[in-house]
Amino acid sequence: MITAYGDPEKQAEAMRLGANDFLHKPLDFSVLKQKLTQLP
Repeated sequence: MITAYGDPEKQAEAMRLGANDFLHKPLDFSVLKQKLTQLP
């Protein structure tokens, strides 16, 4: 999940609802690339 709302409550809710990860804006594209290459 990529969002501008990075508070811990939103992150916990997203993970509880099935998100695999939680990235905050502004997005670091090197981090996104790393996360994508680690997917099964």
